[in-house]
This record gives sequence, structure tokens and C-alpha cells, in this order.
Amino acid sequence: MSLKDNHLFRGLTGEEISKILPMIRIQTIRKGSVIIEEGQTDRILYVLISGQVHVVKITPDKKERLIAVRNEGDFFGEMALLEDAPRSARIVAVEPCEVGLIDDTAFTRMMDLEPRVAVNLLKTISAKLRQTSDQIIEQFTRREAEQKKQIDRLHQLVEICKAITANFDKNHLMTLIPASIRQQISCDAVYFILMNDPSGQLVVSENGKEGVRVIAAGHNPFSAVAEKIMDFCDFSPFQERNDPESEFLWNHSGRLLLVPLSGFEHSDGWIVLKKSVRDAWDENDIAYLETLASYVVVALQNIRLSAQIVVSEKLSAVGRASSSIIHDFKNLLSVVHIYAQMIMKSKGPEDTKDLVEKILQSSNMMITMSKEILTFARGEIALNRADIAVDHMVRGVLSLIEHELKRRSIELALDIPSEHRYAFDAEKMSRAIYNLLKNAAESIDKPGGIIRLTSLKSDKELCLTISDNGKGIPEAVLQTMFTPFVTTKTEGTGLGMLIVKNIVEAHGGQIDLDSAEGKGTDVLLTFPLKK
Repeated sequence: MSLKDNHLFRGLTGEEISKILPMIRIQTIRKGSVIIEEGQTDRILYVLISGQVHVVKITPDKKERLIAVRNEGDFFGEMALLEDAPRSARIVAVEPCEVGLIDDTAFTRMMDLEPRVAVNLLKTISAKLRQTSDQIIEQFTRREAEQKKQIDRLHQLVEICKAITANFDKNHLMTLIPASIRQQISCDAVYFILMNDPSGQLVVSENGKEGVRVIAAGHNPFSAVAEKIMDFCDFSPFQERNDPESEFLWNHSGRLLLVPLSGFEHSDGWIVLKKSVRDAWDENDIAYLETLASYVVVALQNIRLSAQIVVSEKLSAVGRASSSIIHDFKNLLSVVHIYAQMIMKSKGPEDTKDLVEKILQSSNMMITMSKEILTFARGEIALNRADIAVDHMVRGVLSLIEHELKRRSIELALDIPSEHRYAFDAEKMSRAIYNLLKNAAESIDKPGGIIRLTSLKSDKELCLTISDNGKGIPEAVLQTMFTPFVTTKTEGTGLGMLIVKNIVEAHGGQIDLDSAEGKGTDVLLTFPLKK
């Protein structure tokens, strides 16, 4: 290709090009050479006579990101002349190239001699800007579609969670999970493999069909595989075992994805995806499977817990209640952490960070709840005190329940002076206040609901009061508010107020209730101050 075919000199005659040719310095560039380095301060325009170059941007983690490709007939580096600024990208020759170099002095003379050069420059820059704009719109549209896909997957995960946690049947699980995966991920087969304790056999369901395949104990093809997601396209280690029981996994396969089902202290099995091509698995698909596996592990734990409860008729009432509650916490905590992980992995807007922080606060609260129930079973509460601002602690709790208050149209009146401080165990007192606020909100079943939270401090004590104008507590129930496993709620555990009382008393404080039906409830927490 000659210079007259370059976009910069379009429309110029051979005679006109011959006039400006002495202003251009021709140079040969070897393949792989860096022609321009990002941050470089030279002022040269490059005319690409032959070959191809890549325009790349260096990311903060030192990786190269391809921005554009320039082919023979193009030119590059013009912005350094126009802006008199450092180079904004790296230019690399991806094949042997011949380029013409035009410095700023020569370029000025060239435009004076042939103004059409300047016109061609502006036209080309305008076309590049339009192309860049189109690319940005295309990327935005693609990202928007990807986000919608991830949201749809989240909804499906919620539905799967409901389905698998509501049914304590492994056979149901082995049918549901492969079918759900095939709806979301393109693959040739999905195998749901469970380890059958205590025999050690592997029970395999293919694509959720009825009927299973059994792999005998000692023939586990994945016994030496680490407990993490693994992507296989080399099956020679398995094939060398010459094991006909499991060769169906890699027969006619180009790639396998192995997703372990491993709990805290127990390995349940694997989900295996197979496809005939050797293309790598999509990262979003892997993240989806990792999340789904967490749900399945919880469901399998539930199935084991259910079986233990059925065969263990001699458990005490406290033991059964504690097991049930901890079981519920595991489900809820798993869901919260899964949402947090998927939101953090997404490429969504910045405001998701605030949502993640609230989710993580909720999960920390549930961890505290589980610890408190275990502590209740042991009959003791150990405190980790620190001097904290009462207002800051309460506002942290309010962030966890504000959505519920808005949903019920309940007004919150907060009167806690910023100077009020106390040596609380922040986690445990937050749990106690959360319990009381939740009870207050649930007691309000009419318009105009209001909850007041106030703090008063004297020389001897700090008093926190939580008041509501709800339906109040009947006198007969009020006398049993701190009795274990007694509750007026259809889904209550009967431990909430007892845990509050234990936490307050562990701090050396006292809790008092004043309630009347139809008028509301006042809860007074009093904590002594050291002289």
C-alpha cells in the first residue's frame, strides 16, 4: 500500500503527495515492538503504510486491555499533536510494519501546504469518535443484558432455595438440581453425584431423569480431587484407571466442570457438567454453580438433620428447639452470604455496595444470634465490653429494620443524645434492641403507628426506653414474657424476650415491661453507672 492510499492523504494527487513526502520519515518496525509507550511525551503522528498494530491500555493490575486495532491505511498518535499531552495508550506492532513518522513541525508545514490533510484528519477523528460511541453503547447494552440475566438467575436461585429446603427428600433433590442447571447453562449433560454414607457408594443422577447409576465403593473417580471447583479437559489421569463404572463421565466429552458439594465437616458429593467441545466454561456460569452448590449443601444438611430428629425421640425439649433454630439460622445465613457474594462479583452500580454492607450486617447479627442460643443452652453469657456511643449502636440496628418499618408505615422517633456512652457488648446489645424493635413493629396493626426510642442518663444509671402504640400485651401473657418457649406468635420460638433479659442482666442491668391492651407497650432497660 502506498502513502496516497492512507486516510490522511485521501484525495491528494501523486504530485501533491510528492511535495509532502520529504516531510515524512519512513521506518520499519519489527513484530512485537512497542511503537508508543503509555505516558510517552513525544509529538509524532504515525502513518501506517503496511502491517497491523494494537492500541492497548494498561489496567491498574498491570494487565493489557485491547482498545482498538489499526490496519494499513490508518494513522495513529494524532492526539499527541493536537492536545500536546502525554500518550494515553500503548501501541504495539502485532506483525512487521512500515510506518511514516511526521513530527509536529512537519505536520504544521504539511497542513499549510495541503489543507486537505487537516480536513482528512478531522474527518477520521470524527469517524473514530462515532465508532467509539457506538462501541460504548454496545458495551452498555451487552452489560445491561448480562445484569438482567444475573437478576433472573438470582430469582431462580431463590425459587430453588425454597423448593429444596421445603422438601427433605434426596430423590427430589437429584431430579430438581440437574433440571435447574440445564435451564441456565448450555451443556450436554449434568450429573448429580451423592456419596451414600456409610457404604461409600456413589449414586449418580443424569440430567434429572428417574433412575440412578451406582458406582461401587472404592471406584470413586474423584477421590484424589481437591475440594474446589475444577475445570477438566485432560481426562488421561481418569482413563489410566481403566474403570468402566465411571468412564461414562468422560466418554464423548471435550470438557468437564467439577463442582464439589462440601459442608463444614462433611463431603456429600459433586455436580459434574459435561460438554463435547473444549471451550472453557463461562466465569458467570461457574459463579452461579458455586452459589447453587451452597444451597444444595444446606439442603443436604437439612435432610441429615431431619433424619436425626426423626430417629432421636429421646432429645429433650430444649435440645430439639435449639437444633431447629440453629438449622433455620443456617438456611438464612447461607442465603444472605450468597446474595452478598453474587452482588460483589457483579459489575453493577456503586449503590450495591450499600446493600452488601447491610446484608453483611444482617449475617453478622445472625451469627450473633446462633452464638446466643448456644450460650442460652449453656446457661451463661460472656461479654466483650467496649465503651461505645449508644446513638451509633442504635442507628446500626435501625439500618437492619428500617425496611420493615417503612413497609408497615411506622414512624420512628429517636431521642438519644450523641454524648451518651456505655460499656456495652455491641453485638449482644444490638441483638437485644433488634428483638425489642421487631416486637414493637409486629404489635402495630393500625395506621398511625409510632415507635419511640429514648435515652436518659443520670449520675447513677443509663435508661433506654422503647415505646410503641401497638395492640399491647394481655395481662396473662405479660406474666410469661420471659418464660422459655412461650410465645404468642405463630412462627415465634419463645426465646426472644428471654435472650433480651439475659443480655441486659449480663450487663448488670434490669428490664421492666409496662403494657396494656389497645394502648401499647413500654420497655425500660436500666444500666448502672460506675461511680
